[in-house]
Parts: sequence; structure tokens; C-alpha cells
Amino acid sequence: MYKMKRNKRGQALTITLIILIIVLISGVVLLYINPNKQTTEKCNVGGKIDPKTGKCAYLTTKEDITLPPKTPIKENNTKINPRVNITNQTAINYTNFNISEYEDNPFGWHPAYPYASAFDLGIRWHRDNLIWSLVQPDINKEEYQFKFVDGGKKGNFNYDQNFGVETGNLKKIITIFIEKNSRTPTNSWVPTNITAYQKYLQVLVERYDGDDNLGCKIAAPDCYSTGDNMYPSQEVIDGLKKNPIKYWQVENEPISLNKKLEGSDPSSDLTFAQLQRLSYEAIKTADPAAKVLLGSTSGGPDGYISQTLDPWQPILQTLDGKYADIFDLHWYGCAKGDYQILDTSNGQDVLSYLRAELTETGFPNLPIWMTEMGTNSGLATDANCGLQTEEQQASDYVKRYIYGLSHGIKKMFGILSLTEGTWDNPEDYFSKTELIYDGEGSNDLGEGVKKLSYYSYKLMTNKLEGSDWKNVLEIYNSSNVYAYKFTNKQTGNLTYIVWWDYWNEPELTTKQVTIPISLNGNVKITQAVPHFENGLILQQSGEDYPNFFDTETKQASNGQLSLSLLKNPVYIEQD
Repeated sequence: MYKMKRNKRGQALTITLIILIIVLISGVVLLYINPNKQTTEKCNVGGKIDPKTGKCAYLTTKEDITLPPKTPIKENNTKINPRVNITNQTAINYTNFNISEYEDNPFGWHPAYPYASAFDLGIRWHRDNLIWSLVQPDINKEEYQFKFVDGGKKGNFNYDQNFGVETGNLKKIITIFIEKNSRTPTNSWVPTNITAYQKYLQVLVERYDGDDNLGCKIAAPDCYSTGDNMYPSQEVIDGLKKNPIKYWQVENEPISLNKKLEGSDPSSDLTFAQLQRLSYEAIKTADPAAKVLLGSTSGGPDGYISQTLDPWQPILQTLDGKYADIFDLHWYGCAKGDYQILDTSNGQDVLSYLRAELTETGFPNLPIWMTEMGTNSGLATDANCGLQTEEQQASDYVKRYIYGLSHGIKKMFGILSLTEGTWDNPEDYFSKTELIYDGEGSNDLGEGVKKLSYYSYKLMTNKLEGSDWKNVLEIYNSSNVYAYKFTNKQTGNLTYIVWWDYWNEPELTTKQVTIPISLNGNVKITQAVPHFENGLILQQSGEDYPNFFDTETKQASNGQLSLSLLKNPVYIEQD
């Protein structure tokens, strides 16, 4: 008995000594990291500990704002809402720009974060989403939460901060997810509690439409119910007054989603028309000036018309020219010609077919947006594009925007985030359409390295911002050469973009062409893609933007310009 007590006493002394040693070592480490502070500070997204002060430093430029860990993917690689777990990114000061000037600007990204990178790129539109069950966990109670921290699997979200502060420099379109089969019957898009759904939409729109009515029923700090602490902060209110949310979308790719949901009958697609009507009426009740998009199409170029557009026809017929302000067309594909938006199974022009379908169903003047589009760099294992270089991706993004705008698409959004990492499998197509590497997967050149497409996108917006978007003209289309004319709305200055689809003439390395042009004398020709093989080599070169875009000077006369085209588009301007 005595021996056992002595051993326990010795063990206790040993444990005490070990604890003291650990405490001393921890103190030394903390002092080394921050001699002025004994505890470390946890930074929000976009912040890093400054080793000199021990405090969080937040970047306000384009450099190195990183995303948090990946959001888990749903089964079958369904696109999800990566914003749910992302809060407090660095906001841009409202005094740096006039948001009203961006209404007509076509350059968007879905979603446009990191936001500082979006601002650097000249992106002016951001597509985000909002989930009904997060805002209203119990549909039988008129209780709403637009910010929440639970520490659980749902993660943290703060729609107020995201919509009202962080994205202050971006016009926004918000997609509303209702979670079919969770809050609807299995074979219907219509919510089981229609009254609760429409009330939720009115509360949502009132909160973010920028007017004095915030939709609150009780006084601050509460809003909807006693103790909810949901009254928006003054910072959020001020931000939304400067940049209110005026564009809403009901669901994303509903027909495609319906095919994937277990137990869903494709015949229930038609019930989406009723959901669109219910949503439209509720949104317009709260904000008559709001615009409501249809839920978008989805699919690859092969068989797009029969598999994607035709299933929409009965929905459009049911809507009969009402309950929609904008049609959303999603378009992907490869970097060798898919920018022309053709159904590769039959060569039909998808835009022409869609416009005819809209006219037949009562929507002859419905604007068309493209809130998802793009192509990959590297090798995507789930696509048939083969290995695509950074150069090919960069060139294709320019062509997609120019072609789409010249054919009447009003807004165009690249996909999927500006930085890779929001898709589960790093080898999939949607893990490689972005403009910045995340350090994972094959063909990846390192976390934070900007692809050539990043710089090409920035040059494109720098050249074209301020254009008369209603007057973008295709001026040449012959022998695989295409030329487009942009006019600056204020100055009247002209910018031309010309390219050659070289893959259709593999026997040639250059293409000689003469195009009509309304410039005379010296003109400056600028390559649309940097003169490096990839973004890592560019980064290591030390060259500054825009010096890595090759330029030359040529003479234009008698309304014509002769030039030699290589693989990438060029910009032509008066020198």
C-alpha cells in the first residue's frame, strides 16, 4: 500500500514538471513570434498575422487574398455554394468608383472572389446565391437569420456582410435556392408552404433592395422576432443604399438539376413555371424595380438544342411572355471554336434557335445573359478538350466575351471563382476554368500563380470599358478570320479586335488578311495574350503589366489595314 502511494506521488511530481516545461516553452515561442503580445490573434479571410505587430493585416490590393479550406462537395460533383463558409473578405472602399456607371458593363464572374482580384481585373458583376433553409430554418415561423455562427457542419454565413460590404464594388445578381425535394414534394418545384415561401422572398428583397424599408417588424437591434439581433448594421445599410441588389434569379439550372435528383420525374419540369410565377410576384411586390432571371440552362455544346433548349419550351409556353425579365444561357466547351455557341451535333446556331423559341413563346424581346461560361487550362479528365495550354484558355476567354457581346448577349460571367479550389475533384473541368492556380492537381503551377488568362482578361476590360455596348459590330467574317469594332461611348475612340481560328487551317503558321477599318495613319496592334508560355514564367520574369503584351505599329489607309495574324487575337487602335 505504501509503495503504491509513493509511486503515485512520484508520478504526480513528474506530470507537474512536464506541464511546467510545456508552459515555459509555449511562452518562449509566443514571445519569439510576437515580442509585444503573449497571445496570437486569429484573422478573418484575407488577413495575415504581421510578425512585427502580432496583429491582423488586411490587403486592399489584388495580391494574395486566399480562400479558406474547400467546401465539401455534394454527391455527383454538383456545383455548390462555396460562399456559405466564406466571410469577411477584404472590402473595397466605395469612394474609389461610381457604381452607377457599371449597370451597362458586361464583365462578370461567378462568383467574383477574391473580390480584390475581381476589382483589379475590371470585373463589375458578381453572381452569388442564398439558401432558403439557412435564412429560415423553420418554414412555420416568421423568423429569419441573415448571419449565423453555429460551428457545425453548415458552417458560418453572413449574407449582410457579403452583400452589403464585401462586394461594395460589384453589381450583383443573387440566385435563390429553394432546395427541391427538401421543401417541395418529390415531383414538384412548388414549395409545400407557398405562403411561407413568398413571405420569405419579400423579407429577403426588402432587406437588400436599398430603400428605407428594411422589412423589420420590431426595433433595433432586433428585426423579425425578439432577441434575434438581426437589424442590419449601419455599414450594411449604407453599402446597400449605394449598391442595392436589383437582380434576382430563381434556382440554377433547374432542368439539369431535376435529372440528377433521386426520385424526380422529368415531367415535373413544368412545375418550375409555377415556381417562377410565385417568385416573380413576391419579388416584384417587395421591389417593383427588381429584375428576375429565369433559372438558366445547362449542358455541353453536343446536343445542346435537343437536350437543353427544347425541354425549356413548355415552361416558356406556360409563362406566356410573363414572369421573367431576363433569360440565362450557360455555355461551356473547349478552346477550339466552342466560343461561337454552336450545337456541335448539328452545327445549329444556339442563339438564333433560342431567340426563335423565345419569340414563339411570347418573349420576343427578352434580354439574354450568360451567367456561366468558360473553358479550362490543363487536362480536365471529365471533358473531351484534351490538354489545353494557358495560352489557349486566355485566347478563348477573349473570344467568348467578344463574340457573345457582338451577338447581343448583355452580360457574361466566367466560372467558377477566380481562384481554383471550389470544386471537389482538382482534375475536373470546373476545377480548371479559373484564372488563378490553387496549388492542387495536375498541370498546376503553384498556389496563387496567375494564369495567362488573368492578364488577358485584365487587358480586355482595360481596352473596352466604357464602350457603347449596344453598338458592338462584327465587321469581318471570312476564311476563319473575325473582326469586331467597339466604340467608346464618351470619346468616340475605336478599338478593333481581330483573330484567326488557326486550327481550321493547320497547314498555315500565319494568316495574311486585309480588313475594313475606320482609322488612318499609324495604328497600334497589341497581342491579347502575354508573350510567355505560362503565368509562372511571366511572374518570375519581373516584367510589369502591360509590358508583356507584344505591340507593333502599322499603317492604315483608304479604310483598310493589312496585317499578319498568329494564333491569338489582337487589338487595333489609333497610335
